[in-house]
Amino acid sequence: MQKLSLRRLDAKQLLGFVLVLFDFRARGLALADEALEARLVQELCASVKAWPADRLGIELAPRGGLAVLCESWEPMQRAVASTLRERLSRGVGQIARTLRHPEDCKRIKDEIIQWGQLAKTAHAAGLFVLDDAARREMVDVLSDCTERCMASPKLIEGADQIRGAQMALLLSLGGL
Repeated sequence: MQKLSLRRLDAKQLLGFVLVLFDFRARGLALADEALEARLVQELCASVKAWPADRLGIELAPRGGLAVLCESWEPMQRAVASTLRERLSRGVGQIARTLRHPEDCKRIKDEIIQWGQLAKTAHAAGLFVLDDAARREMVDVLSDCTERCMASPKLIEGADQIRGAQMALLLSLGGL
């Protein structure tokens, strides 16, 4: 049997793979034992960590392969939800740390908006909920970014752009 790396599958291939698994399961045929299922969970969580945000958005959309799989398989749902919380926190933190030059402001604003949309999509799929501690940590990271803008004469002009995107993200996180 040949090894399969799910990270290398495009979105349509992953959805096809998931549908085949479910079709076999619906017919009473188990394609995976516990060890293979654990490997599948591990591989998809690694994919969640590695995929670019736009690919994650596709996979988490209502008919995306990852969303469909998580909807029907609780162990996958728990593992992916945990990985997404970690990924979003890390992603927002990395964005904030890349702020160095005035030309970074628009990119950072766009990336914060993209992560906010991803959080909403994941939440709608039942895969993203922040506890109070994680929400406070996110607020702290975003506040540090704004403070750096305000403290730097060369970055202060971009502060409004970033602050607006941050507020939108924080408002969306407040409801998650």
